[in-house]
Amino acid sequence: MPELYDRYLQGACQEVYDEMLVMHEHLYEPLIYEEALLVMRELMRRVRVNIERLITGLHHIGYQLGKGGFWEEFSPEEHLAFSPIVQAPPLATPESIARLEHLAGPLPLSLKCWYEEVGGVNLIGLFHHTNRETDPR
Repeated sequence: MPELYDRYLQGACQEVYDEMLVMHEHLYEPLIYEEALLVMRELMRRVRVNIERLITGLHHIGYQLGKGGFWEEFSPEEHLAFSPIVQAPPLATPESIARLEHLAGPLPLSLKCWYEEVGGVNLIGLFHHTNRETDPR
């Protein structure tokens, strides 16, 4: 189905995604794989944009990323060094994915493209108004 990517870009996102779900294992067939990979990479680029919007919105409503739980033991600088809010895919991601696929077989396209396009996300935090002493959790 060489039209999947074009249809996805034209706005038939749900329809294309539904078709890909029905194809399941056939997505890995050579005639379909590259097209499906383009669709999934575009989907994950959009996910990354939405994550950036989510983080901005969380900041706007007083959510403090990197707060709460065992993170309290670390300074904000230590926390961000250890686990940044958004971590871009490392340069070695394609090689790591190829090595993993060699050992375990093809990854689901969504997982493969998540690692290629998004990387890592850490949304651990607390709302500013949360008081740990009176909060029953």
